Amino acid sequence: MEKSGLEGKINSGTYRMAEDQHLLGDWSYPSRAWLITPYSAVELSDGQTVFNTIHSECREDLKRSLGLLKRRFQRLYYIDSLRSTALKKCIAVCYILHNICLPNSDITKEDIEYQVEEYDSVLCSDKVETEVVSRKRYLRMHCLYE
Repeated sequence: MEKSGLEGKINSGTYRMAEDQHLLGDWSYPSRAWLITPYSAVELSDGQTVFNTIHSECREDLKRSLGLLKRRFQRLYYIDSLRSTALKKCIAVCYILHNICLPNSDITKEDIEYQVEEYDSVLCSDKVETEVVSRKRYLRMHCLYE
């Protein structure tokens, strides 16, 4: 997250997220008010277990969608991720092209049958839960039951 510069932009106010907006992160990311991570306790309540399951399913959907884009538009494998402007433009163009292809049935079997990439997770030592982070995740968990 530090390499992307996203955290710095959010913390400095360059990029603002609304109170009801958040990003999904896995357990290895640090807790932030704008980053929703799964519960990591050994004994979880039923609500926390449901939250973690749905959180995981959403992350898997995102990984599959990026995997599909990378398979279809292999240029994405060769983008310098430190050049965020080029990265954002290239990904946006790939999504636009993909959405143009969809109504024209321009999807091959190979586009659908792909393997989800497994990313190595690095455990973050900054996994301290603040009251704001804990409350936001708690509220999101309880929204699942409404």
